[in-house]
Amino acid sequence: MKRTAAVATVLLAFLVGGNAHALGPLGTLPPEPEDVGSMSLSGGYVYRELRLVPRKHDFSAFSARQNHFYVQAADGAYGWEWAGRLGMADFDDGQQFNPGYRPFAGLGLKGYVYGDRGADFSVTSSFRADMYSRYKVADVGVAPGLQANVRVKGLWDAEAGLMAQQRFGRMTVYGGPVYEYVEADVYRTATVPVGVELAEDSYYKKQANLGVAGGVSWVRGTRRFVFETAFSSGSYSLAFEAAVGF
Repeated sequence: MKRTAAVATVLLAFLVGGNAHALGPLGTLPPEPEDVGSMSLSGGYVYRELRLVPRKHDFSAFSARQNHFYVQAADGAYGWEWAGRLGMADFDDGQQFNPGYRPFAGLGLKGYVYGDRGADFSVTSSFRADMYSRYKVADVGVAPGLQANVRVKGLWDAEAGLMAQQRFGRMTVYGGPVYEYVEADVYRTATVPVGVELAEDSYYKKQANLGVAGGVSWVRGTRRFVFETAFSSGSYSLAFEAAVGF
């Protein structure tokens, strides 16, 4: 049902007219080149893999996969745009922890630092932050005769980027460096066969914060479609968004 609603939102952007602001699925899309002065609604999907490392040396690093489906409202003026998004995201470590989808929310801001809407070449800055609900799985088998409860709480991320963009008619190509910070608290409790309860927790963060991102934006009529990707050591993201103005 959640995936169906997300897909329906994306299809709506194909069918309805209007000028579109769009923050972009990873928050790095340069501002709308025309001062359309209209609010927009967009739907999008983001897939990302993260390499997370613990602050405590006796814990192990692991990779997590996330699927994001979201809807987003955006507006802008004078070369700046701002947006808020709501969606559902999962958290899968590729082993036994996969609690399903939970809500998340985010905010974003971007604007020109060189050039303006009328320029074919310009440089823009962007910022985005997301906060996630708590993930929990009970009775995870971690060893023979040993069951554990695992919680991932306080998961949040923030990203800042500097993008150079070049327009070619209806298409815009952009790319540049990004800095993304991800943090989460992983808490585990387990009861061994003799009835003793064990507990441990550690903060995890993304292995490499500095990376590169880029994408392609295409305008058809009064609608806007975006494909983006981002890479850093041990992590990458792929994303799609469709926006429509009102």
